[in-house]
Amino acid sequence: EFGLLGYDPEPLGSAPPSAHAAPPPLGPFGDYQLLEEIGAGGMGVVYEVLHQGLGRRQALKVIQLTHLSRKMISRFLNEARTLARFSHPNIVRVYDIGVAQNSIGYFAMELLHGVTLEAHLNSHGALDEDEALRLFGQLLDALFYAHARGVVHRDIKPANIMLVRDDGGRLTVKVFDFGVARYFDDLGDSIAVTTTGDVVGSPSHMSPEQALGKRVDLRTDIYSAGCVLFEMLTGEQLFRGDNALLTIGKHIGEDPLARLNLEFDDKPELVSFLLLCLAKSPEDRFADVHEARLALGTLVSRKVEQQNRHYLAVLKERASRMRTLPQPAILLMFFVALCMVSFSVIWLAIDMPLRRLDKPRQL
Repeated sequence: EFGLLGYDPEPLGSAPPSAHAAPPPLGPFGDYQLLEEIGAGGMGVVYEVLHQGLGRRQALKVIQLTHLSRKMISRFLNEARTLARFSHPNIVRVYDIGVAQNSIGYFAMELLHGVTLEAHLNSHGALDEDEALRLFGQLLDALFYAHARGVVHRDIKPANIMLVRDDGGRLTVKVFDFGVARYFDDLGDSIAVTTTGDVVGSPSHMSPEQALGKRVDLRTDIYSAGCVLFEMLTGEQLFRGDNALLTIGKHIGEDPLARLNLEFDDKPELVSFLLLCLAKSPEDRFADVHEARLALGTLVSRKVEQQNRHYLAVLKERASRMRTLPQPAILLMFFVALCMVSFSVIWLAIDMPLRRLDKPRQL
């Protein structure tokens, strides 16, 4: 698979993996002109670039391959290949992949102008409930699209969800970072970059089976998505220990019901929905994202119905107040109306004969 990209790695184990490898030097990447660095992480550096042939600005993720083991190189290529297969409005697009100077891997992707959901929550706190449910629906749409193509993300968290503005100015979800995604063939057998027993993902949003190193399926993304929804609604993580190990322990053994009832004591339907996302056993969760999406639609519909009933109740109350005006006010209004009618009749009775006398020819 490396040879197809023109890269011949060193034998396994010749180069120790480095989570914070030095960024590769700025240089030519085919048709891409590097403009500026826009982000960096354990898996590489992201630059804003200009595709000189198309005249289009893109994001270029690059990684120094010589600093990584074969496993980490596989993760990098895995992410590129996964995203390159996708075309969905809520998943970041990848346009190209390659190797420069036989040592620098890169892939070009959609340039997004926005912030991560994590940064947005840190800056603004919890989202409005209607907005949170709308964005969560987009997240489920992205996961449904990926799952239908045999891919489980395995690292759904606010840091891997970008919020951008659409043409109408509304926030839109863009899911990215498929570096630890897992593939399934038609029979449902895992075709994984990492072997069973490796723990991958983020402790803050990790499913219990993933934390235990067990085989995972699409329901692990449902659990992580439920953690994200809780965070969008409250501004806080569902489970948070003093360190990563304690956090993982909470995901494995702590029942979320008490926390959900505390946060949403007057919203039993929302609590039930979250419980079906956050069940410890995958068999107790939603069977798939499609089922979760249908349940979310029902939840939102009932919420809208309740809002409509409240609005109708307000209108009825206002109408009843108008019908029950005080008796003196009603008598005063009747007296004023009677005076106006009487004055009009008297004025017409006097004015019409005078007009006829002034204009005898029109008589």
